[in-house]
Amino acid sequence: MATCKYCSKSGWLLLLDNIGLCDSCHNTVLPVIISQERAMSSAINIATSTKNPSIRLARIGMAISACKELKRFETGGFPQFGQSPSTTLSALEDWFQKAIPVIIHEVVSTARQKSGSAATDAAQLRPYAVAQDQFIKLAGEVPTVSDFHKASVLMREEQDRLRFELVMRKAELAELKGKPGKAIEYTIDALSGLTYDQTPDHAQSDLFAIATNNLRRLGSDVPSQFRT
Repeated sequence: MATCKYCSKSGWLLLLDNIGLCDSCHNTVLPVIISQERAMSSAINIATSTKNPSIRLARIGMAISACKELKRFETGGFPQFGQSPSTTLSALEDWFQKAIPVIIHEVVSTARQKSGSAATDAAQLRPYAVAQDQFIKLAGEVPTVSDFHKASVLMREEQDRLRFELVMRKAELAELKGKPGKAIEYTIDALSGLTYDQTPDHAQSDLFAIATNNLRRLGSDVPSQFRT
C-alpha cells in the first residue's frame, strides 16, 4: 500500500511521485516549497552582495521569513531536499543579530569620513543628518530598535558638537582679524545653538563652559538665558 510522505494519504492505487508525494501534495505543496526556497536563496544572495545596509538587513529578514515557512512544512513531515530549515533558520537569525553592530559601524564611519573631507560647514554637518535618517529607516527592519536608536542619538550629538565647533572657529577667526565684537556675536550664536539643539544640556556642559569663558575673556557678560 502506498502512503504519501506528507499528508499520509494511503491506498493500493495511490500514485506517488519520485519523492513520495501524492498528486495533491505534488501539485499544491511542492510549488510553495520551491517558491520559498528560491525566495530565501535570492534574499541571501542580495544580502551578501549589497553595500546598502538597509537592503542587507531587509533581505536577511526576508530570508528568515521564507525559512520559517519552510520550517513549518518540515515540522509537518515534508521530506527535505537539503539542509534542515531549522538549522538554516538558526544561522540566519544569528546573522541578523550580528549584522546590526556591523551596519551601525559602517554608517557611523561613513558619516565621519564624509564630514571630515567636506569643504563647507553645511557639507560637514550633512552626513550626520543622513546617518540619522538611515538609522530611523533601519529601526523599522528590526523587532527592537534600541541599537539603532542609540546610534541615531550618537550621530545627533556628534552633529550638534560639530555645529558648535564650526561656529566657535568663526569666533576665533574674527578675533584674530581684530573684530572682538564679531567674535562675541559668534560665541553667543554657539551658545544659542547648544541651548536649542536636541542634545541634553548636561551632555554639553564642557561646550557651555568653553563658550561662556570665551565671552568673559572677550570682556562680555554672559546673557542671562545662558547662565547656569
